[in-house]
Amino acid sequence: MSEDAGPESLFGPLEGVRHRVAPGRSVTLAAILRGWGSDVRRFIGGVHSTPIKDAIVWGADDYVGALTMRSMVEDARSQVPAGLKVQFDAWLEQIDSDYRGFTAPDDAHLLGRWIHQDVPDQWWWHRVPPSGPVLDDLMSIG
Repeated sequence: MSEDAGPESLFGPLEGVRHRVAPGRSVTLAAILRGWGSDVRRFIGGVHSTPIKDAIVWGADDYVGALTMRSMVEDARSQVPAGLKVQFDAWLEQIDSDYRGFTAPDDAHLLGRWIHQDVPDQWWWHRVPPSGPVLDDLMSIG
């Protein structure tokens, strides 16, 4: 996942495919996939950030937003044109691998306590960073 924008051969065609995310609102598949990749890189880079050291630190609410973005990616997968599925899945697997590499299983169910409900069954909702501002936020609810 060396390029922010991703390979043009994948993202160019995905700019023309829209996914409905809410009544009257849709976004391109390219934007959804880029968003998940960008969020993962942001969390990996910010795992050692603190509000005192860094002006902008992403916390637990931002993390939940990123996981919601990953759920949108999953919902939109059926709309990926057949000729791009292999490339799309490879790009997504790299992002997911990076995500799994900096998170650990949420055995304490911190995310569910944070959002005050059961988390979705999707695997990414059952992982949290092992340290840093997101975990600090999640642990603050006791």
